[in-house]
Amino acid sequence: MSKVTLILHGWPQSDLSEHPLYLHLIKSGYEVLVIDLFNSEIVLTPENVVGKVGFLLKNRNLDAIFGISIGGLLLPHVARRYPQAKLVFIASGSYFRPNVVLFRSAIDLLQRKKLFTIASFVLHLPNWLIEFIYQKLNPYQGDEQERIEYLKDMIKNIRLIKGIPNQKEWDIVRFVSRVDNTEILKTLKNESLIINGKHDLLMPQEAGELLHKYLVNSKLIITEGEHFNVFGEKNLKQVDEFLKN
Repeated sequence: MSKVTLILHGWPQSDLSEHPLYLHLIKSGYEVLVIDLFNSEIVLTPENVVGKVGFLLKNRNLDAIFGISIGGLLLPHVARRYPQAKLVFIASGSYFRPNVVLFRSAIDLLQRKKLFTIASFVLHLPNWLIEFIYQKLNPYQGDEQERIEYLKDMIKNIRLIKGIPNQKEWDIVRFVSRVDNTEILKTLKNESLIINGKHDLLMPQEAGELLHKYLVNSKLIITEGEHFNVFGEKNLKQVDEFLKN
């Protein structure tokens, strides 16, 4: 019987069919469960996500749970149900406190429904202007060599954001603005691997360091990446070693 893993994806990329982690786990013989957190049938709350995971598993257990960015904010709630599962946090933290003042201010403002409704019209602006705003909220910090990949990721993300219904975006804003898993993390005994990026402004290095502090049985890896490229092919070997131990 194959081992069962769960990946809780980030925002706005819910389709992991081409993600190197997903492909690697499938190739390695794991059964990989992925829940589309932006599906209209799921209200984005920890309770609903935990319930959905239980429904998919039936009476089976999870061998490993991966949480990418926002997915990592949901991971501790699922982990409480499956204390034997190994946990992998990728570009995530205990809560969402980006090191971009403009981004933090935007999240604070968007908690007000009227302002959120007004802000949603930004997605109807010309693409060049949306890209300008995107780069202000999530600025690139790397060298020119990887800038092309950042721009490709930006274009993909903008396309995906446009496809997420406003109500779902509202659910996401409310979730990330309120979640704080500090106390839950202190109770978890699961073996955990934490991967954060030295140049990540959205889920910064210090967010990974706090996770490492709270999770008593954890290992921390800091890569040279930003948020869009924290995890890559080179980290797959580290994941393999962690899962096999």
